[in-house]
Amino acid sequence: MALRLAAVYDLLAPCTSPGHTIVASGAALGHSRAWTQIIADAIGHPITYSVEPEATSRGAALLALEALRVLPDLSSARQPIGETFVPNTAHHIRYRQALERQRRLDERV
Repeated sequence: MALRLAAVYDLLAPCTSPGHTIVASGAALGHSRAWTQIIADAIGHPITYSVEPEATSRGAALLALEALRVLPDLSSARQPIGETFVPNTAHHIRYRQALERQRRLDERV
């Protein structure tokens, strides 16, 4: 799963702004610091955990408010955030190697 998230991040990263922040949410990450660290290591970018219990619903509501021009700027709707998980460089290198092996396998199948 972490390698697949890294592959998706590789596709999305060129579309992001410099210094972007990845904010993650959900019960699995909220209950496992290790899992959140593994994902940060795999993608090679810091991940900040959102302590918002309904992050998806909140995000959908904010996008609707922006579309209705009720909220002119999404950045004005700050959310409470939790711990930031910084990737371990040595672990990231290992995950990149594993991802490359997985890509080669995918090509053969």
